[in-house]
Amino acid sequence: MLIAVRWNVIAVPSRGLLIAEIASVRARFPALVATSDPSAQVVQIAKLLDKAEKANCIAGLHPFHFDLLFWSRGSENFGWSLVHEAEEQLVQLQSPDDIRTGLERSESLLRKSSGWGSTELADQIHVELGRTVAVLTDAHRSILSESLDLVHRLSPGLRATVVQQLTGANAPAPSAADVAAFASTLSSALQTQTTLLTSRITFLRNGDSAASSPEFQMLVEHVGSVLLPATVTLIQSFQNPVQSGASVATPVNPFRAASDYLALADDTAARIESALSVAPVVPLDRWKALLSEALGVIYDRRDTDFASLLSWHNKTIWLIECGLLLILALAATLDHSVFFLLGATGGLLSRLSRSLYRADVQTDYGASWTTLFLSPVVGAMAGWAGMLIASLAVNLGVLGSLFKSITWENPYAELAMAFAFVLGFSERLFDTILSQLQDKVVSKSITTNETTKPAITTDGTLPSGVVGTEYTKALAASGGTPGYTWKCIAGTLPPGLSLGASTGAFSQKPTTAGDFKFTIEVKDKSGTTTNKEFSLSIK
Repeated sequence: MLIAVRWNVIAVPSRGLLIAEIASVRARFPALVATSDPSAQVVQIAKLLDKAEKANCIAGLHPFHFDLLFWSRGSENFGWSLVHEAEEQLVQLQSPDDIRTGLERSESLLRKSSGWGSTELADQIHVELGRTVAVLTDAHRSILSESLDLVHRLSPGLRATVVQQLTGANAPAPSAADVAAFASTLSSALQTQTTLLTSRITFLRNGDSAASSPEFQMLVEHVGSVLLPATVTLIQSFQNPVQSGASVATPVNPFRAASDYLALADDTAARIESALSVAPVVPLDRWKALLSEALGVIYDRRDTDFASLLSWHNKTIWLIECGLLLILALAATLDHSVFFLLGATGGLLSRLSRSLYRADVQTDYGASWTTLFLSPVVGAMAGWAGMLIASLAVNLGVLGSLFKSITWENPYAELAMAFAFVLGFSERLFDTILSQLQDKVVSKSITTNETTKPAITTDGTLPSGVVGTEYTKALAASGGTPGYTWKCIAGTLPPGLSLGASTGAFSQKPTTAGDFKFTIEVKDKSGTTTNKEFSLSIK
């Protein structure tokens, strides 16, 4: 049953995740199927995915072979590493938008990771995503867009009037009425727009315009020094004609000058439209390299964590199998199998009660199942071995009189069976009893070792003394080998006092008032030493 549950609820879902990931990678490069002569890189990616499928027998998700008994033998690790390698190579085939999306997702994953260098790499990605080469700055783009709008507002009406006025090789000079009629179409708003653009270009010349490419800076200069002055001249030629009688006495026909202006405007408009159509340059090669590096870091950690998880899973299953064999052997040779049964029941009930309150988490590749498998086995062994140790603990007096009825010879006593169940249910009770028993056995040895070292028993704060009055106080020690020797090893004794080396007693009269601190060392006959700090106040 353990093998069946392990295969169907752990192995098959784990491989299902691998299937989904392989299908996802295949769907992201249709050139694998659509191209009759695919590139070498596409072929390499396809080979990696084919190997991942073959290694995990994905063609048949329920293969009846050794994986059913010995899952996992590393096939998933191998498959995931191949899929991740394919995803890293797929970066070179992705579009700029996909590369940007991948970098944004990688940045988020790296910031959630606690591994070394993750934050630094995420910061580098963030900087690179904002670093595009602007061939045309926003200021230049705005000026060129408004200049193009100005040309388009003038051109349609002006072109039709020019064609009408200049029809024929020797077109007569236009009448004042013709000029006045067209001048009325040239609104003051156009002249205001022209003046504003001229001011903006002048301001831009004095600012920092180095971000745009030189050719686009030259185009803005052309608009400011050629197109806009020509536009102003054209508007003024129609709004301020020199009248003489019924005709316009100007040296140049304004509509013929307008024809020349249209040629200039058409050329400038074409250049502006070409400039506005140029998109910012994206450092795609740098983005691809950075995304490959980020995916390598992320996938390497995932593969390492997955491999560690499966290794731990396999070790746990091996321990369960060894535990079951040991239980069968002990039950067959030493009897008392009821303790195994009660302990296993307690262990299973303990794990079931914890599973009910377990928080929802992302897939753990069956890690939670191993504890469910292991708990009954551990509980069975704890129930049997715990009863054996409990019997010894009762005889040594470690457990109180309440447990006097717990005996190894009577396994079916109510208290004995209940205690075996509790031992299986509580994972700490077995350790507690074993620890107390250990402390009981070794306590005498520990006490003996502690008494071999001398100790100063006198309190660290000595009675106060008075200047000029005899001070008598003897220090005391215990432990070690009697025959103590005393001396001051740090600080200074109050002036006038002395310490007897063999007696440990202070004598003579202090001569100076004050608070004094000093450290006294005592050595026993075997040469073992200890020391203690004292304080003495002289008034």
